[in-house]
Amino acid sequence: MVPHLFLGLGWSEWVALLSIIGLIFSNTRNSFSKIASNKAHEENQKTREAMQNFIFTVKKFEDKLASLNQTLDKVDEDIESLNEKYNDLDKRVVALETLNKIKNEDDTK
Repeated sequence: MVPHLFLGLGWSEWVALLSIIGLIFSNTRNSFSKIASNKAHEENQKTREAMQNFIFTVKKFEDKLASLNQTLDKVDEDIESLNEKYNDLDKRVVALETLNKIKNEDDTK
């Protein structure tokens, strides 16, 4: 006859009961771990997508900025060209004024 221990259960029943409880806790912990892992994976996926969208936006901004720089360079070249033309016209006006003065002085003599 097997001696009964706590609550009238023998050693083998306690081992079986504790083994079943251990398996239940282990499976529950694994389930929670998988749930947490899946949530972490989803969060990482969302973060990765957000980073990719941000990188795409930055690249579009860089392209627009490069286009703006090209336009500003062209405007700068046009302004320099206009300044050169203005200086040439100014020199011609001064030359014409000088010729008119000389002509007027000759006419008065």
